[in-house]
Amino acid sequence: GNDKAVFFRKADDGTVQTLHIAYSPVFVTSIEPIDSSDYSRGVRPVKRLIYSLALVETEEEILLPFQQIAATTRRQTRIAMGILAIVILAAVLSIIYISYRLPHFFTLPM
Repeated sequence: GNDKAVFFRKADDGTVQTLHIAYSPVFVTSIEPIDSSDYSRGVRPVKRLIYSLALVETEEEILLPFQQIAATTRRQTRIAMGILAIVILAAVLSIIYISYRLPHFFTLPM
């Protein structure tokens, strides 16, 4: 089946890198005779390992897209919080202004 493993190596600058490897065997199914001297006895399927396919990535390369998403999310959150603060401030100022002006409409002499 498909397997995976983690191993470590020392980079040129002396830091330790974490590498993730995923590998999978590649099998080919063929048929071969049950008795090569008498083909009337039939054939049987045979599964043979041809090679294994592997992919190796450093942990930094795996995490890079997620770090970019995190940075974008933080920036968008700051923008949204700024807009929300402006809307709340405008609402509070509107309420204060209306609260100040409303009593004058009721108390004006006729």
